[in-house]
Amino acid sequence: RALAEDVVLDLDETVLDNSLFQSGITVRGERFSDEAFNRWINEHRDDVALVPGSKSFINGATALGIRVYYITNRPETEREA
Repeated sequence: RALAEDVVLDLDETVLDNSLFQSGITVRGERFSDEAFNRWINEHRDDVALVPGSKSFINGATALGIRVYYITNRPETEREA
């Protein structure tokens, strides 16, 4: 059985768990906005965890020689965060 050579993962909510942002706006009765999300990711970099299981999956794929690529729809100015 052949294994995939590559895997592509979206970052937000697939690898990175931004649920603190979502729960915060819900508690405050706010709606999602790109502006609020971009501000939050820059102010709370250290609060973002990995989605459970994502690190194991990435490490397992890498150990098998599978290349892992990440995509995001974040604006270029927010990708470092």
